[in-house]
Amino acid sequence: MGIRNAHWIIQIVPWLGMMAGALLGATLVQGVGDLALWLPVATALALTAVAVQIPRHWQGRYVQHR
Repeated sequence: MGIRNAHWIIQIVPWLGMMAGALLGATLVQGVGDLALWLPVATALALTAVAVQIPRHWQGRYVQHR
């Protein structure tokens, strides 16, 4: 019935990421306890440090002009 539309498939990516993060977080909490909370903090800090190092002329390619 109707037209088949496969646009919903792209929505599965964030859901799978959230599920994987929840499973990984639960596993880490069982393994190392409260120290598991510092893993996302360290990851965010590392990603921020990498993002700050991106040259300005590379960033210009992704700026959207309206």
